[in-house]
Amino acid sequence: MTTYVFAWNPRLWNWPELPRKRRSIQAHGHVDIRWACGRTRSIEPGSRAFFVRLGVPPKGLIASGHALSEPWEAQHWLAEKAALGATTHYLKLRLEGSGKANRAAIGARAIVRVGGKTFTRQVEAGTGSGCQNDLTLHFGLGGEKGPAEVTVHWPAGGTSTHRVEVDRTVALRKE
Repeated sequence: MTTYVFAWNPRLWNWPELPRKRRSIQAHGHVDIRWACGRTRSIEPGSRAFFVRLGVPPKGLIASGHALSEPWEAQHWLAEKAALGATTHYLKLRLEGSGKANRAAIGARAIVRVGGKTFTRQVEAGTGSGCQNDLTLHFGLGGEKGPAEVTVHWPAGGTSTHRVEVDRTVALRKE
């Protein structure tokens, strides 16, 4: 399934329902919202969604979830554009909470030590305008053989160390 990054800039819209939405996530573990997706019409239900805050600190990843619907066209969310008859596309999204850690581990830093060498990668949501990075970290180890020691520095705090074999995909989770 495809992954999308949606942006929120408080300078453009102050999101008056945000405190209520946060309380709903804390109470129920998720909240369903309507969000503009511009001209994008190909988002499928079940697609992964990440939300970033832009423009005003604190900036960065604020939520993750899934698309619950295909996009539909409706009145633009900016009042001045709506007054001119402008429309945009929306979709329904479910934002998920899991304590302080984000489920995609965006911001986590992994350090792999194998054969006397050290390799480091960080999980990033996007490194340019309109971009989405693969959330799986890939390490080119050259001719090094395993096993490897992997240390993960989690974005919400804490560190875990794992002994893994090389030449395979390994899923590591913060407990």
